[in-house]
Amino acid sequence: MRINSQITIKWRDNGKGGWPGGVNPPGSTPPGVAHEIEFKRDKLGIPAKLTSGKIRFTYLGDDKWRIKFFPAETPGTR
Repeated sequence: MRINSQITIKWRDNGKGGWPGGVNPPGSTPPGVAHEIEFKRDKLGIPAKLTSGKIRFTYLGDDKWRIKFFPAETPGTR
């Protein structure tokens, strides 16, 4: 998988309420304020091409994110 040089996260923040009734009606737009933020892939330490591994995005609130890259373990490195 190739990873673009810019990673864009888009989300809607509607507080603690979530979807009314906890259901996402088909074709609907989530309630709340739209947000968008961009990160440079190389500043996050994420390679341009991945064959395995994990990227974890954690929203911390107030438009702040924690992004961690976990490369795949290679055999015999544990």
